[in-house]
Amino acid sequence: MSNLSALYAALAAGGPAFTFNTQSITVYAPASLKESYEKVDLPIRVLIPLGNDADARQGQFVNLGSTLKMLWSIPDLMLLQLAQSGSGLADYAPALISYCGAYADWMRTMRSPASQCALENLDIAPGIYEWPAGSKREYAGVLCLVQYTEVLS
Repeated sequence: MSNLSALYAALAAGGPAFTFNTQSITVYAPASLKESYEKVDLPIRVLIPLGNDADARQGQFVNLGSTLKMLWSIPDLMLLQLAQSGSGLADYAPALISYCGAYADWMRTMRSPASQCALENLDIAPGIYEWPAGSKREYAGVLCLVQYTEVLS
């Protein structure tokens, strides 16, 4: 059986060493996601159970047996603050850069958080993100695309 749920649980249980204006980050795993978040909820991390990258949900059989090698892609979106609040980019750019470094450091400890799973790739992209999709609510944040390879035998 796949350990995809264990990967999500491990990502939800931990997190980078990061605070913003003395506030720590609240994590929302797939079972606790809300349709929207208010300014008082921020900063948050949202472990998104959906993605648009078809290449990141690939599986291939190894040799001719029943062993399957999966590549799981887990979007981890940190929303820092509403993009329109504060004095703009200068207000949140240093915090976004700091978060990127803290996340990379944290991932060094998350090389194999579940059985038969190994960190394959990590993409970190600070920017302005709309959440939820179609809401026209834009947040300064960082999207971390965490990819794990899992061997199912």
